[in-house]
Amino acid sequence: MNKAKLNTSAWILARIAITAACLYFAIRKIDFPAFHDEFRHIKWPWLCLALGQFLLIPVMGGRRWCIVLSSLGGAMHAGSSIRFFWIGMAFSQVLPSVSGGDAIRVILAWRDGVTLSLSAHSVILERVAMMLTLIVLVVLMPYTAADRYSAPGSPLIYPLLLLGALLAAAALLIADKVLRTLPEWRVCRAVALLSSDARRAFFAASGYQLVILCFITHINTAIGCQWLGNSLGLSLNLPNYVFYISLVTLIGTLPLSIGGWGIREGAIVLLFGRLGIAAQSALAFSVLFGLSVAVISLVGVAGTRMSSRAWSFHCLRGRA
Repeated sequence: MNKAKLNTSAWILARIAITAACLYFAIRKIDFPAFHDEFRHIKWPWLCLALGQFLLIPVMGGRRWCIVLSSLGGAMHAGSSIRFFWIGMAFSQVLPSVSGGDAIRVILAWRDGVTLSLSAHSVILERVAMMLTLIVLVVLMPYTAADRYSAPGSPLIYPLLLLGALLAAAALLIADKVLRTLPEWRVCRAVALLSSDARRAFFAASGYQLVILCFITHINTAIGCQWLGNSLGLSLNLPNYVFYISLVTLIGTLPLSIGGWGIREGAIVLLFGRLGIAAQSALAFSVLFGLSVAVISLVGVAGTRMSSRAWSFHCLRGRA
């Protein structure tokens, strides 16, 4: 086994260990009979409503991707973008990398006729837009009604987080200007091309549509979580879910666990506990949330088979 494979295996094992450790932290003080009762008394109409709400995630994801791709001069059928996004969601549930599903999207778009660089840049910039709007939401929500939230950590963390995100975005937008003074290294050229495409995407006429759709996507997830919480009888309102689920999503982007499992459970148990939610109820919500997204994502597996058959048919036609 060469060094690269050894490092990859070690990193995967480390993520498995972190996932297990976080899950242990989440369940170590759980009353398991009460946790079991949470699932026995689920209100199924609310759960079905939540699943329907979560079905909008890949639809809006595909639309965001199309907006970015179009601003960069590329094109993809709306149905293909949704299907590829959905497939990426499915792979994100099992791959040990947070960006694994995005890599699958890049490959599928490339196989569909989009250039490799355009595929990669469109996926990266769509993710950047989602991350920036998520940070803005997390930072600004407490200022709308500070008494509703009990945000962990120092109050200075959140303004600094926003400042860091804005500085990182600004650096991305001007990177190609700065890199002109450096040698023509391959990595410099790649970053410069991404920087140029970032300005095209974010300063395009459709840029405001992308930003609005990103915020709507975050709110949609919170609404789905509201229905999910209602199915378990949790006494939280929509602003609570908007803030805390956004914060949990932000924490879950850390590439430390598999599919976000463990980190999500620990974060929700900790954060919901600050709102007076019992640990077993918070854990039941987190597990149900993870399973709901996984179930919705698994529809993408059917898309994988459809994509493979279409690609095989395309190859056969080309040979004929």
